[in-house]
Amino acid sequence: MNIVLQGNNDENLLRILNKSIYETIDEYIYEKYSNPNTISSYKSYIIRHVNKIHFEKLQDLNHIHYIDIRKTIVAFIKSFSSPNTKRVVISCLRGFWNYLCDVYGYKKNPVPAKMNLPPRQSKSLTKSLTFDKIKRLLDKLQSYTKFGFCDHVKYVLTATLATTGLRISEVLQITTQMVEEGCVSIVQKRGKTRKLDLPTQIQKALWDFICLYEIKGQVFQTSTRQAMGRVYAHRIVKKATGISPHGFRKSVIEMLIEKGIHNHEVAKVSGHSSINMVFYYDNRDTIAEAHKGLAMDLMQ
Repeated sequence: MNIVLQGNNDENLLRILNKSIYETIDEYIYEKYSNPNTISSYKSYIIRHVNKIHFEKLQDLNHIHYIDIRKTIVAFIKSFSSPNTKRVVISCLRGFWNYLCDVYGYKKNPVPAKMNLPPRQSKSLTKSLTFDKIKRLLDKLQSYTKFGFCDHVKYVLTATLATTGLRISEVLQITTQMVEEGCVSIVQKRGKTRKLDLPTQIQKALWDFICLYEIKGQVFQTSTRQAMGRVYAHRIVKKATGISPHGFRKSVIEMLIEKGIHNHEVAKVSGHSSINMVFYYDNRDTIAEAHKGLAMDLMQ
């Protein structure tokens, strides 16, 4: 048997054998993580890979060969194009299978600790936009708001991303009360909470949207007035603008740097705990530019 299930009597053993894998996932996720964004994304990865393996109860693991599970997991990890996403998925799945090993006695973690991934990039390769391009894009999206709710929500969502530098998961936490108060309180990665004052213009745009469509609770909703999820929001932003929500975050950081804002101050806006991440997003070759400028000044 693959599972050496922990139980002090036959009745307890039978109960554990019949335990739903989805109940086990919840048990693990809510015991280990507190950040709602981490819970949402990690739970999604775990459920998707479990569905690939095709088991619903813990006892099902006794009838699936370890090597088949490992092959399925490797294929699942390889289905992601981004090396960084692959690293996150590996970490997520290894944690879950370690839990199955430690708590329920599964024999060995089938998730590879390492895969042949390229080294981490020293600079972000995320596509971003210049100030002028973002301005033209927002003007265009604003002109479409007259067509109704769906076009209007695309505009205010994109405008919020482009003016605050928040992550998409953080933007989706914004409520009508926060907009009314002009200050958002968001839960970041690792469960940290921070507050950010909304720029006056985006506060007004959001409030006009809220009043027009009588929005309650979470500001960003689907056409059926359900709370918008991260995948849905990512899709409509990418389709409407041509870049990902994270591209706007990078754009905000780049624009602040271009304005001469110190990296420490930029980090306060972006919510990064280290200015190293600000450097990661700054793709400008400032040394080469300064060198060219020096030559021009000297040779004039």
